[in-house]
Amino acid sequence: MENPKMKVIIVDDEIKARQVLKKVLAMHFGNRIEIVGEANGVESAIALISNTKFDLLFLDIKMPDGSGFDVLSQVDSEIFETIFTTAHDEYAIKAFQFAAVGYLLKPIDIEQLLKVTNKVMESRNTKQNHIKVLIENLRPNGHKKLVIPNNEGFHIADIDEILYLEGDINYTKFHFIDETRMQVSSKTLKDFQFFLEGEGFFRIHKSFLINLKHIKDYKRLIGSVVMNTGKELPLSRHRKQDFQTLFK
Repeated sequence: MENPKMKVIIVDDEIKARQVLKKVLAMHFGNRIEIVGEANGVESAIALISNTKFDLLFLDIKMPDGSGFDVLSQVDSEIFETIFTTAHDEYAIKAFQFAAVGYLLKPIDIEQLLKVTNKVMESRNTKQNHIKVLIENLRPNGHKKLVIPNNEGFHIADIDEILYLEGDINYTKFHFIDETRMQVSSKTLKDFQFFLEGEGFFRIHKSFLINLKHIKDYKRLIGSVVMNTGKELPLSRHRKQDFQTLFK
């Protein structure tokens, strides 16, 4: 039995942006998607979302009467999937990536729109709503969390609890302060390096990205770093100077 059509709401203050989304969705997902509503601001979006049964929300971030996050804070965001649309904003994009939520940069690229929408549709029976992680990460004093995709779905980790990451070809192993925990992700170490370098992490070796908060000792002559758990990791010669500079 085929899945019923995915019901979609589009929220964007720009009518042209809504028209582009509708046109592309109709062209490529016409028999799988049904657009059940549109809104052009925070207040109208909240009213529409609260009174409509739907599966997927395309949500603009910046609108004249507030932001997309204002919308999500006033509705039950766990009952639908969200794809954000935003102008280039490095801080916001990094937050989206930490939380593993879908986002589209404006002006919207059709190929990227198809890719993100397909991903959401494929996972509709194994719901992965990470909005709570996103909202918490956007709070100035919140404890940053990272969604770690794995073979079973995903794991949500407090960044401060990560001891180090170990690259293993196309996989990444997460080691935690609690040594009984470990997570393996199909994302590469380089992928996570992009996320974590600005959050107190440093790549000391091609295979290791460490949390600088959990360093116990640095052995200069040997060329290694000892973590709080006693685990000793190699420090690459070409990373040595940059590492020492961090502590001057």
